[in-house]
Amino acid sequence: MNFARSVRVMTACCSLVLVLHSVGCGRQASSTFAVVSTNIGSGITDDPRSDPKPLPAALSVSAKELVELWSKDKDKAEKDYKRKKVEVSGVVKAIDHDGRGSARIYLDSNPSVCCYTEDKEPWAKATPGQKIKLRGTWEGFSSQPVLDPADIVELGDNPAVVVSAGQLAKEFAADRKTAESKYDKKYLLVDGEIADVQTRGDGQATIRLQGDGQTAVVCYFTSLEKNQTDGLKKGMKLKLSAQVDSAKKDNEVGLKDCLAIKQSK
Repeated sequence: MNFARSVRVMTACCSLVLVLHSVGCGRQASSTFAVVSTNIGSGITDDPRSDPKPLPAALSVSAKELVELWSKDKDKAEKDYKRKKVEVSGVVKAIDHDGRGSARIYLDSNPSVCCYTEDKEPWAKATPGQKIKLRGTWEGFSSQPVLDPADIVELGDNPAVVVSAGQLAKEFAADRKTAESKYDKKYLLVDGEIADVQTRGDGQATIRLQGDGQTAVVCYFTSLEKNQTDGLKKGMKLKLSAQVDSAKKDNEVGLKDCLAIKQSK
């Protein structure tokens, strides 16, 4: 191989390395080379086309035990389990999203274990107060323990009340105090047809669902929840997780902590 040809080959190889290095999901650098095996000679492949069986978790504990483990010896816990698969069980304390499309489940511990779920809408199947087990990669601790990403592997009975917007409106129109007492502090899975969508320049939105003709069911979304309301239009069917906000007007059923369920469940 002459000198000029060698230079061309070396230049091409360097260009390929730079291109590969620039590719990524913006979340974790380790995701850049998802198809390339880093376990040569171990019998384990990272190629998703091989459909490998999940590796056993390095640790399987409750949320409170995970916090205690870290509290006793932070350095040892980080060394033993960081970036390894961990199964954590507990009770759902809260569910939300970070405003950028990433969903989070918090488990009841102090501090709460935060799990970024692969499921984009975990609130469609999980509700605060529900028993749950998740399996994910332990990213260690900052202000709280984090699994990222994590999958839901087990769920207990869902305490959410399933009700239509029409039925909710009828109950509040008939006896508001009784309805407020019935649904107080409970999480609902509400479905209905969108009657109106109002948005503001800062991204805040108000979604009205068809009620009983006199009482409307109204969902309030903040500017941080813009991704929740993008694409929603009058006449569309909508299902959401929410709680009743008793502080709203007498001629409406106000819903707070609304999380839209857009995907088919």
